[in-house]
Amino acid sequence: MGHAVGDYSSFGIEQLAVGILLILGAFLVFLSVLLISRYRSRKYLMAKIRREWGTAPERSYDPTEYDCISHYYLNRET
Repeated sequence: MGHAVGDYSSFGIEQLAVGILLILGAFLVFLSVLLISRYRSRKYLMAKIRREWGTAPERSYDPTEYDCISHYYLNRET
């Protein structure tokens, strides 16, 4: 009698374990590539921001300076 579709009774536990390990290994490789790509992309973006915009100013502003800045913008808008 032929094998029915979906009948895995002829497979041994060793073949099943190898299949599961291969799938798990492929998933881990995919996950590793994804994480490395994400890390490199973020690193590139941060370098680009630093290159094009410089570093963040070390000066801190007090609330009255923020008011002045916003009023200047609103007056220049019209």
